[in-house]
Parts: sequence; C-alpha cells; structure tokens
Amino acid sequence: MLRKRIRINEAGLHGAVFKIADSIEELAGSYRLVHDAYVHKGYMDPAPSGMRVTEFTLSPRTTTFIGRQNGDIISTISLFEDSKAGLAMDGIYQEELDKLREQGRKIAEVGSLAASPANWNGRPDATFHMFKIMLNYAMDYLNLDDLVIAVNPSQKHFYVWALLFDEIGGLKSYEYVKSNPAVAMRMPLEKCQYRYLEAYQDQTLNKNLHHFLFKIQSPLVQLPDEKKPHRVMTPQTAEWFCKRYGVGHEPEKAVQNEP
Repeated sequence: MLRKRIRINEAGLHGAVFKIADSIEELAGSYRLVHDAYVHKGYMDPAPSGMRVTEFTLSPRTTTFIGRQNGDIISTISLFEDSKAGLAMDGIYQEELDKLREQGRKIAEVGSLAASPANWNGRPDATFHMFKIMLNYAMDYLNLDDLVIAVNPSQKHFYVWALLFDEIGGLKSYEYVKSNPAVAMRMPLEKCQYRYLEAYQDQTLNKNLHHFLFKIQSPLVQLPDEKKPHRVMTPQTAEWFCKRYGVGHEPEKAVQNEP
C-alpha cells in the first residue's frame, strides 16, 4: 500500500533544484530548517542561534544536501561519514555499527532530514529528490557500503516498505533527539538496486522508485561532474559558525575526526 501511494511529480517542483549546500548561506539555511522542524517535532528545545548544529554537523566528513525553490530552501538532508569520532548513532547502537565496521564496511549515517514549515504535512516529491541525490552521492562519490539511520518508530514502515531498509537495532531512547524513541535501520548499498527493481518493477513510472533513483537523470538533481568526495565544511567554516553563532563544539574537535 505504501508503494502504491508513491507519486514522483517533477512538474510540482517547478523552479526547484537539489544540490550540495556549498556556501555558508546555504549551510545556515539548512541548519535553521532542521532546527525548526526538530523543535516542532519535539526532538530538541529551541536554541538561541535558531540552528541545529552539533559536532557531527561541523565535521569535514559531513555532506549537507538542500532543495531550493524560488530562492527558498524547502528541504534538507545530511550524510555523516564514519570516522574515528564515530557517529551519533553510536550513542545507542554502537554494537550494531561495530559489527559492520568489523567487516571492513564503509558506513555513513543519514540524518538532519527536514522540510520547510509549509511542508511539514508531507512533500513526497521533494523527499524522493532529496533521497535520490543523497543515495547517488553515497554510492558514486563516496563508494560507501552501508547507509544507517535512526528513525522514529512512527516512520519505521515507510523506511522498511517504501525505502527498503532493514531493521538492525530495536527500540531505544535516543538522547541525541531529546530521548525520543528510535529504531536503527540499514541499507546495504551493493544490494539496493536489485531490491528496488524487485519491489517496484511492476509499478508505473510515476510510482517506480527504481526507475527514478537509478535509471533517469533528473534535471533538478545537480551533483558535481567529478565523482569524488566534495568537501565543504573546512576548519575555517566550522570556526565561523562557532564564533558567529556560538553553536557546535570547539572547531578543533569538530575538524580533527578524519580516520
């Protein structure tokens, strides 16, 4: 039923573009969007800066993606690559993540998903475009083995049945989002194209996530031509956010977490 409800409608995104946030203005816009969405959902208390910024946000191994429409940032998602500093999910799911690391698998955590206040009730067209750019970047630019994510139990069925993640960790209280409940999910990337083909091959094109994610190049999704990691969060940028807004942790801690 979840798969049949999917609609991929690029016409509804006239004037939109989905890209890597590559300026201080775009990063700040993303952090504000996440802050407002997380406060609205009860995942954090309001911050004086009006931004959701942590030591993981300021890592040089974090990539933030945004959707812009008519100049406004309408959606965002971030990809946090694993490093010596670990991932936010290690706070409650380190055993599950260590099992992947022990196999030599390169992992990254998906997080900081948010949409503009006008779209809090759901913007599936923008959501699937954000997922497409993040997934393509993870596979083609970072050569990752696994995506992991901690999701609220209310979203579990969507991630399992629509986005085809596996549950790898049971229900726990997640301090990182104000002790809200979470379950841990994983997507093994070497299997994901086959999974989407098997699940969506009988759907029409406007409902076929396999076709949308892997077979077409959407003009709205813009990634760099050179397929290598695109680093935006420099030590200078991290320090700017710390000094300008008093957010995050010390920039030296944030930027020295290369493996």
